[in-house]
Amino acid sequence: MRPFSIPENCKRLTEAYPPSASLRSVLVGIRRLELLSFLRLWFSEGIPFAFKSCPMLYEGIREWMGMRLQIHPKNITLIGSARIGYSMSPMPAFGREFGPSSDLDFSAVDDKLFSSIVANYFDWESDVDAGRAVPHNAREKRFWDDNLKRLPDNVARGFIDPYKIPTLLKYQKVVAVMEMLFLLQERLKVTPDAPRVRLTSLRIYRDWNSFFQHLSLNTSLTVASFVKN
Repeated sequence: MRPFSIPENCKRLTEAYPPSASLRSVLVGIRRLELLSFLRLWFSEGIPFAFKSCPMLYEGIREWMGMRLQIHPKNITLIGSARIGYSMSPMPAFGREFGPSSDLDFSAVDDKLFSSIVANYFDWESDVDAGRAVPHNAREKRFWDDNLKRLPDNVARGFIDPYKIPTLLKYQKVVAVMEMLFLLQERLKVTPDAPRVRLTSLRIYRDWNSFFQHLSLNTSLTVASFVKN
């Protein structure tokens, strides 16, 4: 009978919030299967760094978000510096500590919610093409053009950012999500022990496979930046 085998470098990961220097040394040379295991355990499960002093607040927020999004709270998680305590972006941003200028980057994994937002996107795209939706100024037009260019690729990869679609009443699911995020940020401001942050965001994934593929790609870019630097 063969025992389970854990690579020596991965055995060093024993803390919920490993120091950035330690994590960097582990990630360099990590194999894809090990990377996925790390992301699954450290970035989709457990208590995020931002809520380590009040874990039940995090769970209360997920419950509140889940009711409004009509998805199971388990399918809502927090990534980024709020999850592990520092930025996971490529160098030189890697290791920047979580603080008041950081964001709470939530992810929701649900096919029905994803499909609803994608439907709003296609409605908006059709309205722009038909001239039913027109940007108010040159600055808004630049954002619209950029988002209309990027969103098809995002959708094909299994995720979408609701903020990239205008909050017009016609696109009801987008409006509901953005209103929820506004209320979440306002409630956090008046909640004792809540983390003080710059923004709250929500990215929606079709399924967990899409979530981990995207997270794996971003982490691989970060690891590549270690070698480059």
